[in-house]
Order: sequence, then C-alpha cells, then structure tokens
Amino acid sequence: MEASKKKMKFPSAFSILFIILLIAIGLTWLIPSGSYSKLSYDSTENHFIVKTHGIPDQSYPATEQTLNQLNIKIQLSHFTNYDSRHGGWHH
Repeated sequence: MEASKKKMKFPSAFSILFIILLIAIGLTWLIPSGSYSKLSYDSTENHFIVKTHGIPDQSYPATEQTLNQLNIKIQLSHFTNYDSRHGGWHH
C-alpha cells in the first residue's frame, strides 16, 4: 500500500496579498494612532499657538529661541514674512 502524499502548493499571489491585508487590518486595532500638535503663527499678537488634541491651546512668544525649544528647524522669518496681499512669502 502506497500512501498518497500530496505536495503542498505555494499560495497564489492573491492569497498572499489577502493575508497581508488581514494582518494590516488587525494591526490597526493594536497600534495606537498618532497624535500631533499644530503650530500656527498669530501675526496680530506676534505669538506662536500650539494646538494639541485634548490640551488647551498654548501660546509662546514668536522668537527663534521658542522655535529651538519646540525643536522646530524652520527660521522665524518663514512665519513672520508672509504677505497675504501678494499671496506669498517675502525673504
């Protein structure tokens, strides 16, 4: 008596993609979503406003030192030199 052995076939590309899709869907429930702060510039008060979800807005003076403390690598002039009348930045 010969036992018939079936060879395992490698799954098709669609099967592999479907398995990856299921893993990705499962990970969305396990990995927490990101929470990011938003920095805006108030030209009337010359302040930066930091908005973070679940925390009251925080106001900081618009200085290079503030940008360094917030670990932001953008020059202060990029915030302060915007002219909406001309629709662009002035350097």
